[in-house]
Amino acid sequence: MSENNYLEVLDFYKQTSIFTNYGKYQADLIDLWINQAEQNLGKLSPLVQSVAVHRMIVQQVLDGKDMTAYGDFSYIDFKTPMSEDDILLTAPAMLAEIFRRDERGFYIGRSTESRINVTCRYVAVLVCAILKANGIPCRARAGWAHYFNASAKGADHWVNEYWNGERWVMFDMDDLFNSGYSLYQKNGIAEHFADFDTKRHDLFTTGAEMWLKYRENPDVLAGMQYGGVQAQPITLVEYLFFDLFSLMNYEVSYTFTPVAYSGRIYDFWNFSHEKLASLDELARLLVEPDRNFGLIRQAYENTPEYRMVSSPLVGGSSFDKLQKRLAAARRDR
Repeated sequence: MSENNYLEVLDFYKQTSIFTNYGKYQADLIDLWINQAEQNLGKLSPLVQSVAVHRMIVQQVLDGKDMTAYGDFSYIDFKTPMSEDDILLTAPAMLAEIFRRDERGFYIGRSTESRINVTCRYVAVLVCAILKANGIPCRARAGWAHYFNASAKGADHWVNEYWNGERWVMFDMDDLFNSGYSLYQKNGIAEHFADFDTKRHDLFTTGAEMWLKYRENPDVLAGMQYGGVQAQPITLVEYLFFDLFSLMNYEVSYTFTPVAYSGRIYDFWNFSHEKLASLDELARLLVEPDRNFGLIRQAYENTPEYRMVSSPLVGGSSFDKLQKRLAAARRDR
């Protein structure tokens, strides 16, 4: 890739999306990164963990497990949201709620009750906002982590990559730095993100990489978990697209998937050979996102099947009508 093209890529990942826009909180995030975290990811991690609690911690509290290492959860009752994922979709929404609950914002010792209750995608979006506010190229990555527990080969997860001046470095802000806050503190992973990055292919598989592995050998799906249950081929498709959207600065949440490729578990088995081949082609591009940046962006911008994304309120019938309208417009040209 030429230097000009690389500068274009890095500039793209400095830009914010509707999800990672930091808005009026830029000064707060600059102070957080420079003065509180001292421009160090290891020091940033406990500060991020101080404002967010993973919904699985709350679930484990409800299951009767001792989670006091993560804070005091005695406040939980019927008024406590089990998850705020559907409420706090964007970084500005998360930041507004973080500062609304405690105007001091990010600090160690913040009460557990005042933390937002979100999952890994939301932490990745928040981290993107923090680094982008400081002019650092950063992107979320969606895929499959292989270091959560011994009972699963892997589980769906979101992490981050940032440009360290020479290359992209992958890190997991949910996990690696501070055992007092780490959700998976007993997994034996090294504390330093550099170790995570050097062992990346043993620890994390992107959505595209996992799809291609599955196409080569469907048995790789055995033991993989999605939301705590057995992963299915259709969930591999979802994470392929989550990674595409993240690489295009459009970090949609779990409820938004391309209508042409979504559905129930058994719908996958009705995918045509052409549809599967298109997924293979897309995955091969995403395996090398910087080298193929132009082709990925072109496919993302010009492929209706990728961009027509369903949501809880908008389903397939609406897109059937849109498809007919697009087809009619093409005929009239």
